[in-house]
Amino acid sequence: MNCDACNSALTEDDDEYVYNGKKLCEDCYLQVIKGPKSCDHSVVESIVSKRLDK
Repeated sequence: MNCDACNSALTEDDDEYVYNGKKLCEDCYLQVIKGPKSCDHSVVESIVSKRLDK
């Protein structure tokens, strides 16, 4: 059995997740569930300003 997203082989010991009818490995499932995260703009501004001060 293979993951429908990344096509990696799923063994009997691996957890198999079904999401929207697709069989996913754990890594792909977590990416789908969590989705992309936006950055914290205040942290980015702080880092950039510190780099510019040097």
